[in-house]
Amino acid sequence: MIRARSPLAGSRPVHPSRAVALSRADPDQRIQVTVVLKQPRRPADHPLMKRVRRYDTSWPTERLALSGREFEALYAPPAAAVRAILAEAKTYGMSVVDVSRARQDIVFEASIGAVERAYRVEMYNYRHERGQYHGHAGPVHMARHLVPLVHGVLGLDSIPHARPHARPARGRPIAIDQLAEWYRFPEAGPVATRIAMLEFGGGIHARDLRALRRRATIRVREITDGEGHRPGNSPLESRTLLAILNAWRRGVSFEKLADRWGVDLLNFVDTVEATMDAEIVSGLLPGAAVDLVFTAPSADGWRRAIYAALGYPYPGSVSGAGLRTRTPAGVIAISWGMAESGWGPMKLRIIQEAVRAAGRLGTTVCCSTGDLGSRNSSAAVTQMSVNFPASAPSVLACGGTSFREETAGRREVVWRESMLGSPMASGGGMSGHFPSPGYQSAIRKPRSGNTWLAGSRRSFRGRWIPDVAAHASFDPGIAIRLLGRPFAGGGTSAATPIWAALVARLSGRLRRPLGWLNPAFYQLKHRGWFRDIREGHNDIGAGTGKPRYFKAVVGWDPCTGLGAADGADLLIALEAGGPVKASVAAQ
Repeated sequence: MIRARSPLAGSRPVHPSRAVALSRADPDQRIQVTVVLKQPRRPADHPLMKRVRRYDTSWPTERLALSGREFEALYAPPAAAVRAILAEAKTYGMSVVDVSRARQDIVFEASIGAVERAYRVEMYNYRHERGQYHGHAGPVHMARHLVPLVHGVLGLDSIPHARPHARPARGRPIAIDQLAEWYRFPEAGPVATRIAMLEFGGGIHARDLRALRRRATIRVREITDGEGHRPGNSPLESRTLLAILNAWRRGVSFEKLADRWGVDLLNFVDTVEATMDAEIVSGLLPGAAVDLVFTAPSADGWRRAIYAALGYPYPGSVSGAGLRTRTPAGVIAISWGMAESGWGPMKLRIIQEAVRAAGRLGTTVCCSTGDLGSRNSSAAVTQMSVNFPASAPSVLACGGTSFREETAGRREVVWRESMLGSPMASGGGMSGHFPSPGYQSAIRKPRSGNTWLAGSRRSFRGRWIPDVAAHASFDPGIAIRLLGRPFAGGGTSAATPIWAALVARLSGRLRRPLGWLNPAFYQLKHRGWFRDIREGHNDIGAGTGKPRYFKAVVGWDPCTGLGAADGADLLIALEAGGPVKASVAAQ
């Protein structure tokens, strides 16, 4: 029987601007496909809904994260929906890899030919600036009676959705432990908090990894993607890395570097990213447990990595001995991302659901807002946009600041500077996809300007970023080592692990996971517990003022959010308690 079919909302993929279709995909190639189902609808007085509401509206030090049993019960899709999806897949010869209550998904394996027939897509191989990927052009279709049951389908494309927000710095470096002094990190507590750092390319050379392991317990995790590939810890090879590093130190322009090294320059920046993430966290948290999770930059890779960090990995997808399933990391740090407009609505909502689930397990997710101001792209782009997943309401979005040393003392301003001829600044602005969350109801928001909006929206009030900020400057950059040689890094990829390390330190002192912190932080701002950043702006348009950019003001602003932290004061404020108002906690 031929069933009527309907498209899944927002499932048309967004391809990179310069991607070129090369050929039809091999119909015999085997891939994995993940069907993400919707949660069952429950009345407001259901015990699980009361439990979640109590968690969302409690102060971080007074709430109890969901147990594994509660978590699985909350997210388990209806049994009838699972049966319906399984029955449909069986007709196309798709084999079941896993059915997960906690991840609310079903993972299938099938040939590309079977997948094309099942979802009414034509799959092609594409080429872009970073290599090749597979994908399709039109939306995904499913039997009409199944569409209301499904959030979306991942694995039908491997479009990359991750760019690093780190840059090598040329200015005089500052020691990592000096950052702990500047931000007054509290002393280590009796409880250790594990941090998972998600990496979507690059890697750390063995020499640097050995040095870091003298300071912290660092474990490398490699996530297999839906095609059976394991991206792995793959730093740029030594000779090319050193050649680019030396040219960078000489001040060769970014344009000339790109002409000379092409994709190797991108891999160099990826390697700086992964190395700097591990350097900062291990330097700020001596003795900590740090998982470096390397995954594919596709949306499927993002979701696999997030759930692996939460203790619910896809079967057989994670390498590394000693992985403790069902034990979520206390903090997930992500210094990568991409403009919302490059994801597509289906992927945006699927990843947002994953990070919201993380918060309910007690995991705090910290993401960088990007290094390209209000544009979140090159200075030639004339439309504003924000970075995802920083724009997800359930993550702590981290912008950037700079320190200025003066005779009267040190002051902190919005991060904005030029690196090798490329202007950069703290990312910030309004989401064009996620509505304004309740916890931002009291902040004073500027005009959104020419912001990208999903679909045909004309009037939209979205989520604003960043939430907080920390040091991102190139001058002074943060001291790191590449192949054992001293170097320096910067960007909002520096601010993100700073905040991740601070949250882990606070969690250890408070003897509990802190989970989703945004509602509490916005209330603490009203009580004066953040260092307000009141100077600077995030324009990268060479003074043209187009598109609109943002300035620092008293209180929250789209350059540095609530401001920078004083860790000792923040510990006192969190210990003092809330409660979080229900209207503020709404997502």
